[in-house]
Amino acid sequence: MKKIIFGITSIILFGGCANNQNNVNESFKIIKKEKLINNKNVIDRNKFQSAIFLNEIASSFNKQLPMNVDKETRIDAVLGTKKNIFYNYTLVNYKQSDINAKELKSSLINKIKNNVCTNPKLKIFSKNGVNMNYIYYGKNGKYITEITIKPEDCNF
Repeated sequence: MKKIIFGITSIILFGGCANNQNNVNESFKIIKKEKLINNKNVIDRNKFQSAIFLNEIASSFNKQLPMNVDKETRIDAVLGTKKNIFYNYTLVNYKQSDINAKELKSSLINKIKNNVCTNPKLKIFSKNGVNMNYIYYGKNGKYITEITIKPEDCNF
């Protein structure tokens, strides 16, 4: 299990796309293009939280997916809905039955929360009312667990 957790920990970078700074930068281009941000303050929070806007952000990530994040993990899709971004991951070497979901969740939640709440390129989402959801599946496509970081988890 430690091997799995070590590998999965790397996916926390940049909201789930480790080694994919281009997707993060593309998201900020969209935010700036829509004139939703000025001096790191969101101008139109309702539009920022909208399904249309968040789906546009997700679509910028999806252009390069699926992508192997590390030897244990693949990010398959990102989805934007009203007030939510969902990152869907597959543990490519393990079936759902191979994983202790509670142990996986408890080992990752604080790392994910810290990143979502402190990484400036993720914090802007939580600070403006968007939930960040990380969903994990086994290589057999079966659901393992989900971690959701809400704005109030970051004291926003």
